[in-house]
Amino acid sequence: MRGKPTLTGRENSESIAESQTIAEQEKTVIEAGGTLDQEAKPEPEPPKNGGRKTMAKAKQQQELPGMEEREIPELEDKGYEYLKARNKRQDILKKEVELKGDLLSLMKKHKKHDYVRDGIEIHVVAESETVKVRVRKEGESEEEEEQE
Repeated sequence: MRGKPTLTGRENSESIAESQTIAEQEKTVIEAGGTLDQEAKPEPEPPKNGGRKTMAKAKQQQELPGMEEREIPELEDKGYEYLKARNKRQDILKKEVELKGDLLSLMKKHKKHDYVRDGIEIHVVAESETVKVRVRKEGESEEEEEQE
């Protein structure tokens, strides 16, 4: 009867060792997410810094005498004070523009180009659609009058 060829002791131990090596390789490939048809190659991890060379962080520099200071509280305080004054001025300007528009509307409503009474003069300037207001106090000359 012809059957499987029998292996000698030496051939048998080589075959078992080879089978174990193949089994270990298959296990490694499957664990790495591959299939038995292809060998899984572990993907190299990308560098954390994008491949750039890194330098050690510099120590924070101490302030030296005669050098410019990092913080000058007086300047910062005056800066904030200026911002508050500027913002108030801008708010007043908005109010002034609104009142000027109201005055122009009233002059148009009453069909007046000029209004003079009790020291107040209001004149509509036709080209720029605006008004000029002058207030004279008793005894002031034209040179001292206030124009807004």
